[in-house]
Order: sequence, then structure tokens, then C-alpha cells
Amino acid sequence: MEERENVIELSKLERQLLLYEFFIHFNGLELDTIQEVLPIERRTLQRDVKDLNDAGVVRVRFSKKEQTYKWGDTEHIPFVGDDKKPNRQKHLKKLRRLCWLIKELCNDEISSEEKYDRSNYQSCKEVYAEQFPEVSARTMQRDFKTLNRIGYPIRYNRRLRYYEFYDNYSSKRTEFGVFRKDGKLWRRLGEYDYEKQNIPWYEIENPEIFDDEDDW
Repeated sequence: MEERENVIELSKLERQLLLYEFFIHFNGLELDTIQEVLPIERRTLQRDVKDLNDAGVVRVRFSKKEQTYKWGDTEHIPFVGDDKKPNRQKHLKKLRRLCWLIKELCNDEISSEEKYDRSNYQSCKEVYAEQFPEVSARTMQRDFKTLNRIGYPIRYNRRLRYYEFYDNYSSKRTEFGVFRKDGKLWRRLGEYDYEKQNIPWYEIENPEIFDDEDDW
């Protein structure tokens, strides 16, 4: 099966990011529930959980008795890393960065109560640059593309000189549109993506409406 416009093959990183999203939204996940949403083999799941733990983004353990993954102490989750394996160390750092984006990245929502002025709003690009000043703009774009592929719509709008972003207040996802075929994981785009932030196009395109307001 080949990638199509609305179906993509998930990479290892993308798969782990979806698993991370599941963990941060639900405290106590039964093995069967995880494998329903992310149909991966148990050994692959164990490796993914180890990567998330070693990246310092979760602290979860598996209860054999209850067949459930549970959170441990989250007061301080260290980055364990893997100095002996440079490629894995690089992957864990990238995984940590992308997990931070899933949990913390934000974008001011454009108000419909005033004229649009780009300088009044902080975009996800600026939030990213503040958190990761050492990371290049090209890497940031690749990170945003990765988030797009797993259901976080982020797109730069040249007309607005601002980012179209996803709704931070959307309900938690319990489905990702992921399925298994030919021994690989695939994802249907769009069906289970987060909704986009509302953009008040009428107010932006008709700024004169604010000039006509009565003075009180």
C-alpha cells in the first residue's frame, strides 16, 4: 500500500507521539485499549514506552496483574537519554521536543472584537523560538509538518502573516484514524484531526466596521 493524499504511513516518531498523546490524556490505559487505537505488537509497544520514559516525557509502568499502563511520580521526570547510542540519543531529544510541542505549543486566537493587527498576537512560531532558540527555522517547519501529519493542523497564512492553528480546547481524542495493513501502520488524514482555530475572516476583511462604531 502506498501513501495517498488522505492516507499516510506512520513513522516510528509519529507513532510514539500518538502514544504520548494517549498517555497524557488518560491516567491508566489498558493494554487492549491501546492496541485497539494503535494496533502495534506488544514488543513494539514496550520499546515505544521505554523511549518515552527515557526521553523524560512520561513515567509509566506496566502492571502485569491489571494489564494496564499506569503513571508513576511525575514531580520530576528526568531525561535519561542514551549516550552509548548516538542515533537513539538524537531520536530521544527530538521526541522530547515534539512531545513538548504537543503539550505546550500555543497560538493566540485572533479576536473578532477589534481590527486585526498582527503585532498584537503571539504565534506558535514565536513560542517555539523562545523555547528552542538553538533550533533552526527549517527544523521548526519540519516539526510543524510532523504535527500536521498526526492531526494537529498548523499552517502559515501568508495573507495574515500569521499561523492558522488548531483548537487548544478541543475534546480529547480517543481515535487517531490509525489502521494496520501489510505489517505497517497507516493513518487517515482529516477524519480524526483536531479542529482548526476560528479565524474571524469577515472582521479581518472588513476593518472599516470598527470605524463605524458609535462613540460612547
